[in-house]
Amino acid sequence: MNLLIISHDVIGSRMAGPGIRYWELARVLARAHRVTLLAPQPIDAPPPGVRCGAFAIGSFGALKPWLADADAVLANGAVLQFHSELAAGPPLLLDLYDPTALEHLELFRDETPVRRTEQHANDVALLQAQLRAGNAFICATERQRDLYIGALMAVGRLTPSLTDADPTLRALIDVVPFGLPEVAAQHGAPALRGVLPGIAEGELLILWTGGLWDWMDPQTLIAAMPSVVAALPQTRLVFLAGRHPGNIGADAHAGRSARAGRRSGLAGQPYLFLRRLGALRAPRRFFARIRSAGIIAPARAGKRLCGGALALS
Repeated sequence: MNLLIISHDVIGSRMAGPGIRYWELARVLARAHRVTLLAPQPIDAPPPGVRCGAFAIGSFGALKPWLADADAVLANGAVLQFHSELAAGPPLLLDLYDPTALEHLELFRDETPVRRTEQHANDVALLQAQLRAGNAFICATERQRDLYIGALMAVGRLTPSLTDADPTLRALIDVVPFGLPEVAAQHGAPALRGVLPGIAEGELLILWTGGLWDWMDPQTLIAAMPSVVAALPQTRLVFLAGRHPGNIGADAHAGRSARAGRRSGLAGQPYLFLRRLGALRAPRRFFARIRSAGIIAPARAGKRLCGGALALS
């Protein structure tokens, strides 16, 4: 089968969560299918055995030559916002692992009420279009799947004949977790302790390994750090986050988190931002043989239903 995988985010040597997800999906699916992987920018580190390409997102007709060669399409749901022609093409499997309608409730919190209302209406309309267009769907967790089953019922996709043929609805929507590579991380040369300024040998590290998005609530963790440092002075909080490889909003969120750190009296030693987000392989060596702590932030709705890993190893 000729499978076309379409990402709305950058893929390559530096990428964020969506890019990592589609890079890995392409790599695994290429074992059984002829896979083409598309992203909005050229892919400088292609998965083995995968044909790669780039398309101008939002440009009419940009996907036409790629769709012509495809027997099926796996696309991030956000792509449908810019390319409605997907709904009329080959069988369409939409990935809804990123619940943007919920995330945007936090992302646009500081906007005017009119702007927030407009954005929310657009997000709901896009979700409804996605649920009507897809032949089938995947998401990242069982909790997400419950959310989307309710949404599919609301738009009329659950019918008596469908549930008779597929009582579990797994053929309509199933879970594909974010996952981990099959090969375990191997300890190599030191990457943090004794290497980066402010992190000495023997210190206890708390790692935040994802983007500093508001719905992840990094500010609560930062606010707690003075109490942690008072009890364990050797503790350092490290954010493996910063500017998004596709130059979207994570850098502004990082700035807000840095300001929260200064307000908590943490400027300097107890915490550190690594400003480049998204090298695919390198961060794994941070986690081998590392003394670590896991972090559970307050349960905002967007975070409870997000598909990527929130924490830290």
